[in-house]
Parts: sequence; C-alpha cells; structure tokens
Amino acid sequence: MDNLNPRFRNMSLLVPRDRIEACVPGIDRYHGRPLPRELPGVSLLRGHLLSLCTAADTLPQTLSEPISEATFSLVAAAFRDAPGIRTSIEKASPEAIGACLIPQIRRHIRDNLASSELTPASIARHFGISKAQLYRVMEPVGGVAAFIRQQRLRACRRDLHNPAFRHLLIGEIAYKHGFSNIASFNRQFRQEFNCAPGDARCRMLELPPGSTSDRLYQDWIRLLNAVGG
Repeated sequence: MDNLNPRFRNMSLLVPRDRIEACVPGIDRYHGRPLPRELPGVSLLRGHLLSLCTAADTLPQTLSEPISEATFSLVAAAFRDAPGIRTSIEKASPEAIGACLIPQIRRHIRDNLASSELTPASIARHFGISKAQLYRVMEPVGGVAAFIRQQRLRACRRDLHNPAFRHLLIGEIAYKHGFSNIASFNRQFRQEFNCAPGDARCRMLELPPGSTSDRLYQDWIRLLNAVGG
C-alpha cells in the first residue's frame, strides 16, 4: 500500500469474508473502530502478524494451514467480548494460542533475565493469561521456571567464555543475570554443564585451573561488599 507520509507504516491482513465472519460474528459493527493496543489479545495478535511479516518469505507451504488457523484464533480472541472490546484469549484454542505465545514468551524471558521480578506470575500478567495457561503453553520446552533457569545459566556461561568479561568476578556475572545466591548458582551450573563456573572459564580461556576468579565464595563476598558500598 502506497502512502504520501514517509513516517507512516501500514500492514493489512486480507482474509476471506466468510472466514472472518465465522471468527467474529457481526464484524461489520466494528468497521473503522480501532482496537486498543494495550489489551493483551490485541498485543498478541500484533506481535503474531509482525512475526509473520518478517518470516513470510521463508515459511514453507506446509505451514500455511496451521498458521492460518492460529491467526484466525488470535483475531477472534482480539475481538472477543465486544462491544466493550475486552479481550479473552483464554477462549481461543489452546493449540493456536500456544503456538503463537511460545516465541513471544521466550523472547520476553531472554530480554528480562536480569530482573528479579521475572516470575511466572509477572510473565502471565504481562501476556494477559493465567498462570495455569502459561504453564500449559511452556510445557513443551520444559516449563517456565526451568526455561528461565536454563536461559540464565546459558547467559552466565556465555559471559564466562567471553574474554571481554574476564575482568568480572564470577559472582558479578551470576548477579548480572538474575542469580541472588552464589551457592545455588554454583550448584545449578554444575548440574547443567557438569563443571564448576570457574572451570568453565579456565577451559575456554586456556588458563590453569584456579588462576581465574573461580573462588566463588570470595567473589561473592567481594561483590556484596561492593554493592553495599
């Protein structure tokens, strides 16, 4: 669609009339009415359409039908409970919602790993769904709490392997990515990667064991002292 305003961006979704009427009975009543973008269902639909636009050229034909079904389910969810135009994404099919939610939830988690407020409750609230639905949606990737822990551990390992962060204490890296207890971090890191954080740093940087800041307890004390001023 061409327009004369270079700062204006528009994306149109063209669908068969019979399909949209089946999803949203009485759709004509909403002609020209904007849907508030802050509502969870509308936000979810917007993110889904933007993702489709970005990936359109790479999507195989075999995915057209399931993607179409998911899209119509989200359209229905965005219009649900009108004319007050309150959304109720709980009423859309769980499969469709889950397929669209997982990428957005994972992105949200990765963008907020350092936040101490990143919890199942805060994530569910952000996406306008119940914690029960969040748990169901994230079950295919091992559960929401496990996914948060895994992503935090992987972020820590990346920093430990990065020479640019060699000057940081291991405790600082753990704290940076949302861990508040160094003993718990050390234990979880060993369980995930079968080695201590300090050993992981030494191996990647080709240093003898014990030559870096793998003295976890001492590191943590120094960090706490620094934070406490």
